[in-house]
Amino acid sequence: MALKDLFKRGISSLLKKQKKDVVDPSAVQRVQNQPQQVLPQETKGTALQTVRKDLAIQQYPTPPRTGALQMGTPPTQNLMFGSALYDRIAQKGPGTFTADEWMKFLTDVRERNLKIFGQNYKEKVLNPVKFNYDNTSGYLAGKQTSVPLEELFDSNIAAFSPTGELTGGVLHAAKLAGVKVPGKVLTDLVRLNPVNRLQATEFSNTLTEPVRKRLYQKFKNTFDKINNQVKDPEISRLLNRYTDALEVRPFPAKPNIALLMGRYPQFKKELQQLDFEFDDLERVKKGIKPPRYENESGYTFEGGQNYRETVISLPEEIVGNRPTKYFGHYKDKGLENPIMHIRYDTRFKPNGDKILMIHEIQSDTQQSIAKALRKNKISGYDASVRVNPYQKDTEIAFLLQARQKLGDKILAGNMGRLESDQAARGIKSIDKVLRYKGGSGASGIGSAYDTATANFYPLLDRSSYNNYAVKYLLNKAAKEKFDYVAVIPTNYMSRGGGSGKALGTIENYGFANGGKTPTGKSLAVIPSEMKKQAQLFDTTAGKIKFSLSDPNKPYKKVSTKDVDMGGKTYKIKYHEDAQQSQQSGMRFIGKYDLNLYGEAYGVKVSPLMLQTQKLYKKEGGLVQYGGWKK
Repeated sequence: MALKDLFKRGISSLLKKQKKDVVDPSAVQRVQNQPQQVLPQETKGTALQTVRKDLAIQQYPTPPRTGALQMGTPPTQNLMFGSALYDRIAQKGPGTFTADEWMKFLTDVRERNLKIFGQNYKEKVLNPVKFNYDNTSGYLAGKQTSVPLEELFDSNIAAFSPTGELTGGVLHAAKLAGVKVPGKVLTDLVRLNPVNRLQATEFSNTLTEPVRKRLYQKFKNTFDKINNQVKDPEISRLLNRYTDALEVRPFPAKPNIALLMGRYPQFKKELQQLDFEFDDLERVKKGIKPPRYENESGYTFEGGQNYRETVISLPEEIVGNRPTKYFGHYKDKGLENPIMHIRYDTRFKPNGDKILMIHEIQSDTQQSIAKALRKNKISGYDASVRVNPYQKDTEIAFLLQARQKLGDKILAGNMGRLESDQAARGIKSIDKVLRYKGGSGASGIGSAYDTATANFYPLLDRSSYNNYAVKYLLNKAAKEKFDYVAVIPTNYMSRGGGSGKALGTIENYGFANGGKTPTGKSLAVIPSEMKKQAQLFDTTAGKIKFSLSDPNKPYKKVSTKDVDMGGKTYKIKYHEDAQQSQQSGMRFIGKYDLNLYGEAYGVKVSPLMLQTQKLYKKEGGLVQYGGWKK
């Protein structure tokens, strides 16, 4: 078959196969707009049809040249997360630029010298580009940040090798097509990053803070009004019982409203309203999801108050992924594609400062993928291994344009053999990418680890999803008036890991000093993220004391357990129970007794943490596997 006929046949079949993915050529200047960032909230879940309701192609004004963690509209002050990548693109200003010009602006490729067996080598390293927020206000004013490489990949702006060569994404497709890309296209891609649609679902036995405050005030106002007029000691006891219950118990029992109305008919209206409040409370109770692992010592450390769990998920279909969307520790409907889960409770410092204490941050989703990539020394941002199915309409538009250009050259019939072969190989390469975008996936690391190529989820890097979780909790702590966020040291609990997982556990959580060893200075992943946030928000991070049980219950049942971590056994004291009065087998430990406290790494909460925070980790780079002789 002639080369011309082969090309005609190839493009015809391909266009049929990709018909549903092809967009109008104007997609180069405009992309589909999905709803704006869905903020992490305590919610039951959002259906895919809600997330993608009434998709519309819209034009947005060119973003400003400078800013502070923008994401387009709505106003950034209402967003929990913003994007340094968005801001960096905006700094480029209006106009169009080549893919190479964009990559030079958005990344930083450097060389470093190595010596291997006495020979000098050079090695290319792809790093995030750093830039300053010079013309802005707020906590970022005058500070330096960087463009996360992972955000470039998750937004499908670019996929790249460790040395910085484009291997996929919109910029790669634009380079093949030989066209320039407006900054507006890239900022739209940033907004459409699936990370911006993650949602948080909380599992708790307690009321949310707003509901608790509303009920507390309602009880207090009603009972105070009655008590001020009748001076009934029983009313005082009821008030104290129910207001205390709202602070420490999930749901206070409903008082005998009918009896009270019979006793105090002059307050019938107020008591009826209180009755309605309790009915509302019952409806709230039905919608609350109880936590799953509160009583499992491998996942939690005993003695805290208000234990909670939060699942961060992406509740939508991910094209090309395997059908199973519910997996890991949480398989509830509404928790499709769980990206990570967080377990935490409330503790106290000796001075009464309130601590939001992290027990665990884990991603069931990413573990097998990351393991496969590490084992095979493969970058997770390379399109030859891992395919991002999002925002593919714009990418496909460029790819088809590039394919058409190569096809026109072949059909013209005025190329030499070598040039024709190169064009044919180019078409074959583009066809391969188009098949990937159609959902068949790439292959490159072996069938034993095909989850790495078959599935795409955002926030692959361990430090990235830990960074997201820490920022989410810091924002939550600021809203709920906590003074610190801290993490249970690695030697206090096994976190479900045996000896084979000990190294990963230590590297993630660290010891009380935040280090990977009890005396080391190299910080573990979560303490490292805490320290970065402390620097960003002008606050402090370091070792703090935390309560082993409720300081207001002085009688404790103290027990010990052995925690095997990394071949070493740690004997840990914990409080099995705490009561306000003496019980058999308990001893008195006052709130100022140092025996009441352990030590952990934590960060002091700043009111500034209520403001929009940066998605993805602050820094990190890719290193080429191998090198070349100097």
